[in-house]
Amino acid sequence: MDYSIQYKIKKAVEFENTGKILHAMQIYNSLLKEFPDLIDAFIRLATLYEKTGQVDSAVEIIKQGIKLNPKNTELLLSSGRLFIRNKLWYDTVEVLKDISPEEEPIVSLLVAHAYFNLEEQELAKIHLLRFIISDEQPELIHEAYLFLAKIEYFFNNLDSALKYISKAELLLNDFWELHFIKAKVLFKQKMYSHSIKAIEYAIRVNSKEEELHSWAGKIYIKVGEFEKAESHLIKFMQSQKPVAVETYLALADTLQMQNKFLEAEQHLNEAMKLHPENPDISKRIKSLSNIKNSTKVSDA
Repeated sequence: MDYSIQYKIKKAVEFENTGKILHAMQIYNSLLKEFPDLIDAFIRLATLYEKTGQVDSAVEIIKQGIKLNPKNTELLLSSGRLFIRNKLWYDTVEVLKDISPEEEPIVSLLVAHAYFNLEEQELAKIHLLRFIISDEQPELIHEAYLFLAKIEYFFNNLDSALKYISKAELLLNDFWELHFIKAKVLFKQKMYSHSIKAIEYAIRVNSKEEELHSWAGKIYIKVGEFEKAESHLIKFMQSQKPVAVETYLALADTLQMQNKFLEAEQHLNEAMKLHPENPDISKRIKSLSNIKNSTKVSDA
């Protein structure tokens, strides 16, 4: 590499490290106008755009680099990672399709990640198993096991899902998502007490994840801990905009089991506003009304 290019890149990196991002970006842009095959500059410039919230510009510059250097593996892999970080699943598959997994085993994991989010579970599974068999990057194998656990849960292969969860736990035991999928698998197996332990652990690690509270409410209902179920469902409801009918109904059930009939009725009425033609909700409102009336009579 020409000394002057090396010097400019070194200077740009120094600007990056001292927070002078615009100066660094100017150098990379200038270099790329003169040297369109300068892969490092494409990658660094795209990364800076991404870091500063200019994702569209990051994608544009990386695609420009691919157009000019369509066979460069380093650029293609960096592009795939950028696309995954920004949930551009189709772009991920497209940009990585010509890289041989035998030469770059990580491609299988990246493509599997994209297919999983495209809900192409079978294709994701094929690529994950290929990555595991390669045994090239053992530090990432546990991530593949976690994806496989999710896929097996999707296909209702619960024992197989637990097998992959056990493998993933060796390295990812502190990862909230591992305990979340474990809670869901155990819930489906009707092992509710074990499911509670898993969901409670996940919430301790990441209480801000909204869906965890929805599932916690669902699990606590099954074991009759309605006060805890109510608490988690309310947290989940506060995060939803708009609130789903299912949430109103689950919360209404929980409140009814605690004899909080007025609050339960309010949530059923909110559900009815969303689905006024739903006969099941109408029946539940009528049933609750009868329970309230019978309770008043017995109290009298």
